[in-house]
Amino acid sequence: MLSGHAARLTRRRRRGLIVGPHDEPARPGKDRLQPADNAHLTCCLAQLPAVADPDGDGREVVDEAALIDGAGYFTRLFNVTIPMISPVIYFNVVLSIIAGFQAFTQAFIMTGSTGAPQRSTLFYVLNLYNVGFQDLRMGYASAMAWVLFIVILVLTFAATKLSQRWVTYDR
Repeated sequence: MLSGHAARLTRRRRRGLIVGPHDEPARPGKDRLQPADNAHLTCCLAQLPAVADPDGDGREVVDEAALIDGAGYFTRLFNVTIPMISPVIYFNVVLSIIAGFQAFTQAFIMTGSTGAPQRSTLFYVLNLYNVGFQDLRMGYASAMAWVLFIVILVLTFAATKLSQRWVTYDR
């Protein structure tokens, strides 16, 4: 049988209120992965078997050839592995650009629509929400949404143009 304090800690751990060994409360942003983090991690991890076995025949052809040619770890990393996963890196860059401009949920849940303290979490999309649904200026909010769309489109186009230099699609 556990003592009173140990029993309380055990019950709290079972309910998920304590996640660490130092009896720290769970913090959503720090201790758990967010859905966007999972998507990026899944994309990167899904590409790694293709680096190890690009032909699908069970042999690590490219990495093994570089190793036989005398390439060190960093040479293989920068000249074999990263070029082979560069399409995934590009995909994640584009998703990060789009997601970065659409930060709304975290700020809205933390501070409501005020952007407090001192409007430090008043992101563009949260301000768009305030203009459209708090101030009821739908036309202005619609124009703000179009500006957001154009900015995301231009940055995505710039990332696509820059990717022609460093993304390799050949094996």
